Amino acid sequence: DEAHKELKKAQELDPVSLAILSQVTWPLRYSGQYDEAIKQLKQVLQMDPDFGPAQSYLASCYFWNGMYDEAMDLNQKLGDEIGLAWCYAKMGRMGEAKEIINRLSSSQDITPRDLAGFYFTIGENDQGFYWLEREFENRDYNSYGLTLLKIHKAFDNVRSDPRFKVMMKKVGLDK
Repeated sequence: DEAHKELKKAQELDPVSLAILSQVTWPLRYSGQYDEAIKQLKQVLQMDPDFGPAQSYLASCYFWNGMYDEAMDLNQKLGDEIGLAWCYAKMGRMGEAKEIINRLSSSQDITPRDLAGFYFTIGENDQGFYWLEREFENRDYNSYGLTLLKIHKAFDNVRSDPRFKVMMKKVGLDK
């Protein structure tokens, strides 16, 4: 609620800022209100069809809303390989998904948190926890990526796992 209020205040101060208009969808995206977020992001893209952050957020909303074809198309346009891998996995094209993930992980073009989220989303929890541990080893516990653990949908499948609860406690998100 507080984040939403601050974003709305920013929007009032600069009602035509594409960055702010895109960020205003943040609470919608992380509370599962994808249809409303999609609607707002499409309005931003009417103002500037090439505004990258809005395109990226829209691809994510499509994905989590089960609109994999739309997410796939937008991720291809953006060249977002991790987004493509997630789409391939959800569309049953696991070989293609893992090929991308393996290439990205060996080139270090992906964060351990993103790898963890990918593996949790496809149900390979042990592999997901391996990568989540790498994230903890490599980052400040207050990093932006780790703060998303509590709310990001990619971690829904493991919230009841004792290992996840231990990690949440490590970063002070267990309350």
